[in-house]
Amino acid sequence: MIKAIFYIISFVTLANTLKAQKMAVVDDQMKEFVLTGNYLEIFEDTEKKFSIKEVSDSAFQKNFTLNQSSYPYNENIKSAYWIKFKIKNIAQSGKSFLLESYAPHTNNWQVYMPSKNGFILKQSGLDLYFYDREYVNKNLILDLPIDTGKVHTFYARVESSNHSSFDFRIKPTRYFFFYSVNEYYFLGLFYGILMIMAIYNLLLFLSLREKVYFYYVLYVCAGILTTLADDGLGYQFVWIHFPEINGIIGPHIAPALLLLTFTLYAREFLRLNKRFPKYDKIIGGLVALYFIYYFLKITFLPVQFHSHLFYLFPFIAIYLVSIQSLLKGDKAAKFFVVGYSFVLLSIFILKLRANGTIEGNLFTVYSLNYGLVIEVLVLSFALSERFRYAKMSREKALRERNEAQFRSIKHLKINQTLKDLVTKQLENKVAERTHELHSKNKELEETNLKLKEMTDKANQMSLKLDVDNWTLQKKVLESIRARMAGQEVSDDDFNKIFPDDTACYRYLYELKWEKMFVCRRCGHQDSDNDIKLFTKKCTKCAYIESVTAHTLFHGLKFPINKAFHIAYLAIHSNRKITLDELSTMLDLRRNTCWSFKQKVADSMELYQKTYKTQAIKSWENIIFITEAPKKNTRKHS
Repeated sequence: MIKAIFYIISFVTLANTLKAQKMAVVDDQMKEFVLTGNYLEIFEDTEKKFSIKEVSDSAFQKNFTLNQSSYPYNENIKSAYWIKFKIKNIAQSGKSFLLESYAPHTNNWQVYMPSKNGFILKQSGLDLYFYDREYVNKNLILDLPIDTGKVHTFYARVESSNHSSFDFRIKPTRYFFFYSVNEYYFLGLFYGILMIMAIYNLLLFLSLREKVYFYYVLYVCAGILTTLADDGLGYQFVWIHFPEINGIIGPHIAPALLLLTFTLYAREFLRLNKRFPKYDKIIGGLVALYFIYYFLKITFLPVQFHSHLFYLFPFIAIYLVSIQSLLKGDKAAKFFVVGYSFVLLSIFILKLRANGTIEGNLFTVYSLNYGLVIEVLVLSFALSERFRYAKMSREKALRERNEAQFRSIKHLKINQTLKDLVTKQLENKVAERTHELHSKNKELEETNLKLKEMTDKANQMSLKLDVDNWTLQKKVLESIRARMAGQEVSDDDFNKIFPDDTACYRYLYELKWEKMFVCRRCGHQDSDNDIKLFTKKCTKCAYIESVTAHTLFHGLKFPINKAFHIAYLAIHSNRKITLDELSTMLDLRRNTCWSFKQKVADSMELYQKTYKTQAIKSWENIIFITEAPKKNTRKHS
């Protein structure tokens, strides 16, 4: 029984020991110590209200939770996080140590160093002016004062608008500078390669004027901007004096430009709009979907619904289409697929690291750099291969065109030979026929002279008959028109006088301006015929008046000769013609006949009131009665 109790107590003690926070021990042989797992205790300050005095109080320690994650990070970007860790220095050489954060995108990183009088605050981060950092380095570096043989408790406060890991490293100062120099050397090579490829392809674009090279240059520049924001060199060398830009370029501008420029480059390289128009529309839709999601994300979408899949969908779709293009025989696409495989893998790693899914190390931190360099080199081969295939296609087309020209020239020579033979035979036949025709022409000339004399006589007689006929016809029409003024004529006679609209316009033209033209705008009496038929143009003010203006027939929507007939029948017809009969006779709608007949009746009534008479001698009297006449109105006949 006593042994069982002893075992239970031992087990509980061991369990509590396993759950207790571990202490980081640094010595002379250590190059890097990773503070992770049980070395950290974390407290989430959702209201950002606690101070170091409150947090470091012994009564507050129960609020800290032992970290169980291999890669802890600020899951809620609206909260502040306190991280507690303990360090013991057993190094005997007296070397100094540094504390480094592997999350250079943290906005505000505060570390409270223990001292005799409490704590000393040291801080770094993107929101701090670059040269105010304790170490002028792209990473977040702070001196770590730890006395030999003592245990020190440190508190770090992390506040960031993006997901930042609690990946803290302890490094000896000497090793850190060795590591940092090599890191900058590597980054210098990386950016040098990208800049060389960008300039080289820009020169190719200026020389060849092909858009694919220009889009490739934009893509490389977007990649440079993305890595500058990711590794911190942009903050160190480009936008030093504007720390607020860090929160815009890294999470917002750079990813959007990388997506857009790569989509443009891929569309042009793979010729999606011509070869795969359906997939081209799908990719465009996925890009638009990402920007819609992104807008919702930065406005009101809750954090739990944030995802990097919408950003990866267009890249995945382009990758699948490039494989489809390769399978369909596009040999240049194999380089595109190989190079893109590396950059797609690096984007996956970058997003997983940004999301806190995987740990940050030398490989994952610079995954995009590796992928971009490899892709840039491979895609350069792809562009050269594409250019080579295009050149081969042009040479093949030129060779086929030359062969076609050779065949055409050969056929032309054969055709020319046949043409010369046929021409010679025709010339002989023409010479024979010319001699025969010459003799016949003499006979025809004599005959033509006789026919000409006879034709002249016939023409003179015909001309005389035409004049007589025209004079007789004119007299008949004038007789009918004279008879129309006082009595009714038959429909056939009316149609003979006004067979079409032109006859009506000519009649109205003579009736309106028979004596003179008076401009209704300025009163001038000289006019010219306008370009448009049956119109007058004032020579003084350039006022143009049509023949139907200010008449009963202004604004007609049906043929004017039918309107003439309705007006004539309304004045002179003794028959009571119904609207249905009038509609059938003139082939007009019943409402049209009624409307214009009413207009004629209104003009008749206005005429009778104006001239105080019930008798209307002729239908011509109401043509110009559309309003009460002024003092200078001409008298009715």
